[in-house]
Amino acid sequence: EVGYVPLPDDLIAQVQKRFQSGKVGSIFEGKGSQVGVTLKDLLSKEK
Repeated sequence: EVGYVPLPDDLIAQVQKRFQSGKVGSIFEGKGSQVGVTLKDLLSKEK
């Protein structure tokens, strides 16, 4: 078992929209993963 954590439906929709718009790659801005920062936070900063 790998132990993946499924994304909530609202985040799946945001990530799909990001990908379909041509944005690919990391949204961590070269800082790597950060404690206390959620994917939702990172996606909202990117807009």
